[in-house]
Amino acid sequence: MQNPPVPRPSRRRLLKQALELASETAERERLGQASCAIQGYGRTVVLLNELIVQLRGTEGQESTLGRLRALSRMYARRVMMLRKMHAAGTAASKQRGVASSDFESSSILQMEGTAIDGSPHQPTIADIIQVKDIFRRIPKPLPVELIDLIIDDASYWPHSSITLDQTRTVPDPRHRKAKDEMYMRTLPLAVPGVEGHISLMGREVEDGAAVKAFVLGMDEGGESYGGRWLPPRGEHPCKKIVFQLWSKGQGHAHDPTNEGSYRGSYTWFDAGVETPLSAITLDHSVSWPVYLITAASGSAHLAWSPFEFAGRDEHPSLPLPTHLQRNVHGKREVHHHTVVWHYLDHVERGSPEAVEAEVKGQGWKSLDGGFVRGLKVGDCITLWMRARFPARVMKASKAKIDVYWAV
Repeated sequence: MQNPPVPRPSRRRLLKQALELASETAERERLGQASCAIQGYGRTVVLLNELIVQLRGTEGQESTLGRLRALSRMYARRVMMLRKMHAAGTAASKQRGVASSDFESSSILQMEGTAIDGSPHQPTIADIIQVKDIFRRIPKPLPVELIDLIIDDASYWPHSSITLDQTRTVPDPRHRKAKDEMYMRTLPLAVPGVEGHISLMGREVEDGAAVKAFVLGMDEGGESYGGRWLPPRGEHPCKKIVFQLWSKGQGHAHDPTNEGSYRGSYTWFDAGVETPLSAITLDHSVSWPVYLITAASGSAHLAWSPFEFAGRDEHPSLPLPTHLQRNVHGKREVHHHTVVWHYLDHVERGSPEAVEAEVKGQGWKSLDGGFVRGLKVGDCITLWMRARFPARVMKASKAKIDVYWAV
């Protein structure tokens, strides 16, 4: 005689079990019980994935599935981070002759390190509002500080992304003396209306009438023009910047021994900061003209602009330790570089990380996290092209900048 099939738990019960377990696990983590936290979050992922399987293919549940998948990924990354920290702490404890249980009693909240990325999911502010609401509605609501910690560890932040596809050369053949040129400027950091992705072709920027101005700020009803809104967390809310750069130098090597490396390369990108002198507040909306993406401060294009910017370019004579990215020496083809700056970055002069950065054509000090941590709400990031010495030419064909902040 066959045993009757075991009924599957209802969806409501699965969700309740997952959230209650997450709440209990967060409390264990707060108490420094790393092993229990790893097991608890792992079991939470299993429950959420079981619920996802039940909902898959159900009509009208796409939004719910997306939120559940985001939660599952967040807890999975939490497990990975705790395992990594626990392994590192246990190894350090053995070297010092300390029992592993002593490590577990230390506070997991006082951790250091970089959040684990890799997920293609890009959460919106609406997603984050829903996740925070879930944490607050569970039987044992989590404190706000712990919710923010979990969200930061999962790199679960809204972002603003801008891509400019336009070929520009420095020095410009029409103005041979100009060795520096601003390639692009981002939208202001963490203000209403900037969330999401903007992609522009060069001709769209040159012909300002082809693209409507961006509307930033709040409407009369107190709603953001970009959708649901949460204010940024703190005065310096930036968490991560991702630069994607497509460029090349003059295409021939002045020193054959440096060809194919970044040594002896004097064409490069720099990142700067500018602050609009007219603040964008929450009680009104403003129009942000498209030409502000490429028009440098002091240029004729900004003569009639409603915005002025504080912060001028320094025009360094050589790549500084803070420079963003050099071109490959003597390479004819356009090269695609990706540079990630994180608020937890830390590097010291002469360290292996600093040496590796220089080998990759990046200024070692650009990876110390100071640029990210120093950005304030409303700041704009500027991307500069530079070339030095006769016969050096910098050609940029495309750039994308993603800016992430905490809410």
